[in-house]
Amino acid sequence: MKLFVARIVVFLGIMIIPLLLLSSYVYYANSKLIKNYKIGSKVSIIVIGDSHTQKAINDNYLPDAINLSQSSECILYSFVKLQTILKTNPNIKTVLLGCGYNSFSSYYDEFIYGTYSAEVSSRYFFVMPDSLKMKFIYFNRNTLSKYLKKIVSNGITNLRVSPLDYSFLGRFETYSTIVKLSRETVNKRIETQYYSDRKLDDFSLLNILYFRKVIDLCKKRNVRLIIIHTPSHKFYIDNVPGKFKARYDSLIKESKISAIEFNDLLLPDSCFLPDGDHVTDYGAKLTTLYLADYLKKQELR
Repeated sequence: MKLFVARIVVFLGIMIIPLLLLSSYVYYANSKLIKNYKIGSKVSIIVIGDSHTQKAINDNYLPDAINLSQSSECILYSFVKLQTILKTNPNIKTVLLGCGYNSFSSYYDEFIYGTYSAEVSSRYFFVMPDSLKMKFIYFNRNTLSKYLKKIVSNGITNLRVSPLDYSFLGRFETYSTIVKLSRETVNKRIETQYYSDRKLDDFSLLNILYFRKVIDLCKKRNVRLIIIHTPSHKFYIDNVPGKFKARYDSLIKESKISAIEFNDLLLPDSCFLPDGDHVTDYGAKLTTLYLADYLKKQELR
């Protein structure tokens, strides 16, 4: 019996110790890699946010800007990413943060501590402060081994790719489909973002908290912050529940920061994807040119 137990211990040691050593190396190497992350010296503007800015702002038309937005990136993740970028890139003078009505819906909590937490948060794990790392480990405690594997996998990938492909970053990306925008496709999107079991969602307290943290961070770093509320189809806007519009408006007002609403940019239906709150490739061109003109008038470029 003792011999059997000893063999089990040795076997587990052979299996676990290399994994611990690999994890430690990946953690150390990523920490060093991220501390040295640099954006081109000619870049003074960064665009950050979720799939709305990712698909709407084509930085090919903004030579002094870079779009680092990524799908499913709630404001909490934007904050931890922004902390790292501003710390190592003093050339950044302006941050354009994607933010809309849905940003403050509890729908986004699914990407923080809900169904999609493991998939999304593992991208940003290495740029999180230790206190947040522990919280996300707790959020994913029921599938911890899978979560840790995702973190290590992203870490290994980061060591093999160019800086533009780091897991916590993103880039301008288009999407095309043969499906046409319709009332049905927009209503489906509204249901996803603002309702659960046909009941109106509450607000995401974490996204609201980190929205304020982004504002404080930019003030501390002496960086101008501008909110970008990317274009949405009129039918989508008309059907957003009033309480989310009111909350967005109140947060923008109390923050006393500029917000670009694109109200004067009257995009045709063909410039929208079926959900009504993302734009097509051509829609992105028109949106970005509008943004470039705005920044030029504000003497930010």
